[in-house]
Amino acid sequence: MNTMRIRREGFVFVLLAGVICSTLSWAAPQAAGAVTVLRGGTLIDGTGAEPLAGSVVVIEGGRIRDVGREGSVSVPAGATVIDARGKFILPGLIDGHVHYKGWDGELYLNHGVTTVVDIGNLTEWILAQRDGEAKGKIRGPRILAAGNPIRGPFPSPQTFRRLHHIMVPTIEGAREEARKRVSQGVDVLKLYDGLTKEMLQVTIQEARAKGLAAIGHTTDAWQAVEVGYDAIVHTTGIARATLQDGARAGDADPHASMDFQKVDRLVDALVKRGVAWNPTVRAQWNWAHRDKFQREDFELLFNNVNLSYVPVDYRLGILKEYNEGGLPRFWNLLTPDEQQMHLKAYKNVIEAVRRFARKGGKIITGSDTMSTGGLSLHQELQILVDDVGLAPMEALLTVTQNPAELYRVADGLGTVQKGKSADLILISANPLENIRNTRRIERVWKRGEPVELGYHLEYYNPLPKNVPEDTGHIFPSPFLQEISPKVGTEGDGSVELTVSGSGFVPYSVALFNGIRVRTVYRDDFTLVASVPAELLRKAGTYPVTVVNPRPVGSVNAPGQSDLIPFGLRGDTSNPLYFIVKFR
Repeated sequence: MNTMRIRREGFVFVLLAGVICSTLSWAAPQAAGAVTVLRGGTLIDGTGAEPLAGSVVVIEGGRIRDVGREGSVSVPAGATVIDARGKFILPGLIDGHVHYKGWDGELYLNHGVTTVVDIGNLTEWILAQRDGEAKGKIRGPRILAAGNPIRGPFPSPQTFRRLHHIMVPTIEGAREEARKRVSQGVDVLKLYDGLTKEMLQVTIQEARAKGLAAIGHTTDAWQAVEVGYDAIVHTTGIARATLQDGARAGDADPHASMDFQKVDRLVDALVKRGVAWNPTVRAQWNWAHRDKFQREDFELLFNNVNLSYVPVDYRLGILKEYNEGGLPRFWNLLTPDEQQMHLKAYKNVIEAVRRFARKGGKIITGSDTMSTGGLSLHQELQILVDDVGLAPMEALLTVTQNPAELYRVADGLGTVQKGKSADLILISANPLENIRNTRRIERVWKRGEPVELGYHLEYYNPLPKNVPEDTGHIFPSPFLQEISPKVGTEGDGSVELTVSGSGFVPYSVALFNGIRVRTVYRDDFTLVASVPAELLRKAGTYPVTVVNPRPVGSVNAPGQSDLIPFGLRGDTSNPLYFIVKFR
């Protein structure tokens, strides 16, 4: 037998053995009747109540058996007692908006996130993940899932599309899709752009019938209020609904043209109807925080060898998002006026969130996609305190009680109270003095079980995604719709081709018959390709394609590193053909 093959097979056996042993240790249940007591720590219970110094938290059977001040709560004989003096006890954090990757479980756990709410993935896969985690087979946070988002028709061929979105063209189609999702056992219903008022009404009716929250994007926040959204995600729907008179959403970033008298009226309506808001300020406005957070992401993702299982394209994409995310072009390619417009847009967003919070609106913190799992939740908490002006206690509610109430799980999660699931974190410094202290996590419990912290090189999800991972935000696939002109004559001089389509980026490159030509980026939908005369000397029909080069090799390999964006889901566009006629 080939010696190299023996070595490979031996390595695979050892690796799998390590994975199996590690998985078993991660999933090992607490001994029956075992009791754990956290004694002496300061309890911040997630309800907004004053911190309780000298607290006692008793954990038994995966739940909080008792909680209170030392002297008022008895410590059972034989209990494992953890001295928490000088430390702070909080509920396990809830990330209220994620798009789970399958390889990011440890990132959440190490940042104290014991529950995530996935509001956009293929239904069958994310429900299998939810089930596997609940059975102790997958190391990661508890999962609440929406499955495939439901959206209306695409307004144009240039609309950004994703694999997991389900488009419904009719009211009855929307109703049936909502019923399907509910019958599959989702925990929340996720709605998206393009749904008419009537479509929204029937989908929300199906959610209400099963006691589920209905949340999502909206093209008009007023409509979302009227039809009964439980929560709005992102800020764009708010901006579109509060534009200054005469402004149009398509003219520029709509956030820069918000009328704050209209904002106040909308905020009053949102608060009155109990509509929560998940603004995703960290994820949607990465570029505004690059000086504050970029180094932190870099240190975690590039200087920890045990995280080498995080796909390279994804790690690079996180850094790319800090410099481009939410912008039409890289910051240094914007004119000074454009830069000022975007700075004003961010300032307006922060002011809108501030007014919503000050009027009693419930904010839900969520990291969304294209951010570092777990870490980005803490970064958004810092934004809520530093930029928006929330008190640290108010910010903590956005990752504890608020999401638990929104997603109808407050009877078991979100606060440290008797009878609830023992999802807890122990941190070494006071988050009420400095919200950054939420990062200083020493211990984590999920369902009463201690979580083994740290990253493991052999970390493996036994149910990797069965579809490509969408990274269209950072590495979009080019798609061609038109070239102009379409015809030339042999022997002509050079030709400038206007290439129209979507998914273009400043570093897109046009190819004429497979040969790279000088390419000028005008915007996300237009390129100008200069074809030299020597390529036009012979009559023929020649393909024109566009390539978006990657910083590393192919991303089309199967498995957990399969990162492919929208359109054709590849680096190279579809071809269009230029004809060179005979002279």
